[in-house]
Amino acid sequence: MYYWIDPRRFRLTLINPDMDDFNDLLKVFIIRVDLTSMLIQTLLNHHQWANNIYFAYLKELSPEQMETKLPGSQKSCKDIIAHLYEVYWNWYAFLTDKNYKEHGDFEKMPLDGLISGIQTFQVDLVSFCQSHDLTKSIAFDEDEDGMVIQTTPENVIYNYFLHAAYHRGQLALLLRYLGFESIEETDFNPYLYQMATKESSTQ
Repeated sequence: MYYWIDPRRFRLTLINPDMDDFNDLLKVFIIRVDLTSMLIQTLLNHHQWANNIYFAYLKELSPEQMETKLPGSQKSCKDIIAHLYEVYWNWYAFLTDKNYKEHGDFEKMPLDGLISGIQTFQVDLVSFCQSHDLTKSIAFDEDEDGMVIQTTPENVIYNYFLHAAYHRGQLALLLRYLGFESIEETDFNPYLYQMATKESSTQ
């Protein structure tokens, strides 16, 4: 029995067209789910690593700097972190049916509270990924014609990664404006290199 891995979707496709055994079909599904979980776990680890780099920068700022807005922008570093906190808990509430509003008024929370909340969410999201089917279809919204729009937990989580990367870019611009001459690179490849270097140093 042969399988082909599609790197674009980490999907395993059976090459043998004569396969009609249900157990073999189940194997394809299980491997697909395992690969999805592995990819998301890796992206979660990168996401936490990148966020922590920016959290360290933000803790160096004065209260006045945290409220400073980039010329032509309506957002300060505090605004962006508060927005991320709200969005993270909003998506997590969607996935888990929890009421994210119980976590307080995002805009009035201090920086340490926002960072702590985001880090807690990240830990909870790891647990969610380990205990749920991330490929399961779930109702997301309705279009203008009343048709239900479907999505999956993995799509929600991918959106979460990309949304965070966008706002880290905004933070980088603000930090440079506030005097930081160099911002550590947080792309995926530098993360992989750093992890590989750390692993080799422990062997």
